[in-house]
Amino acid sequence: MVTRLRSPLFPLRINEKSINYILLLIISDLQTINITLRILYRARAELLPKFFTNLGLDYEERVLPLITNEILKSVVQLVLIQH
Repeated sequence: MVTRLRSPLFPLRINEKSINYILLLIISDLQTINITLRILYRARAELLPKFFTNLGLDYEERVLPLITNEILKSVVQLVLIQH
């Protein structure tokens, strides 16, 4: 019997992704801020079948921009409120 080795569909290791954002802040003057956000993420093993059936193999390209955009907005708002 010959055993075949397969590469995994979803890696379970921690992945890294950098996303660049350009924000236009409307305060007293218009300021443009460039932010590079570094994300470390890993898929939870028990959710992999759900990711595959609902989102496909490119789940990170669909999910990460939505999540990071919302988190970045809230963090920038908190910083603006403090200043």
